[in-house]
Amino acid sequence: MNIRELEDTHVVLIDGAEFLLKVIEPKTFRRLSARLSRSRMFLNGGKPGLSVGDVEKVKLEDEEKYLEAEEMLQEAFRDFVRHGVSGHSGIKKKTGEEVLFKADDGGLVSDETIALYDLQRWILRLGNEVIGFNTLSEDERKN
Repeated sequence: MNIRELEDTHVVLIDGAEFLLKVIEPKTFRRLSARLSRSRMFLNGGKPGLSVGDVEKVKLEDEEKYLEAEEMLQEAFRDFVRHGVSGHSGIKKKTGEEVLFKADDGGLVSDETIALYDLQRWILRLGNEVIGFNTLSEDERKN
């Protein structure tokens, strides 16, 4: 059986920028996963699972609920990014100057960096990469 170790890292490329992912402590990962599940269930009327059709139905029938659920989902993904990204490179300002990665005092991605990722529409893609890296596949569990 393969295991993830807390010092394991993985690099992903999104829109030409490199992001260094790290392993999230299991207790924190479970807490974040539960929050993500709750936000999906809120959007889906308390049922597990979420399809595009379900989202579109809520969007048409109850826009306020849809917007609230969308913000809950975004915040859940921001938390995965906050805990699961430990660096980036290749992000440049219009002037060509490299944008430095900033972490807060606890070593998590800073609010300023999260805001940058939000502006670039990277939160969902980064969040999914972090979740994928922190989840062993069936083949990895067997080996």
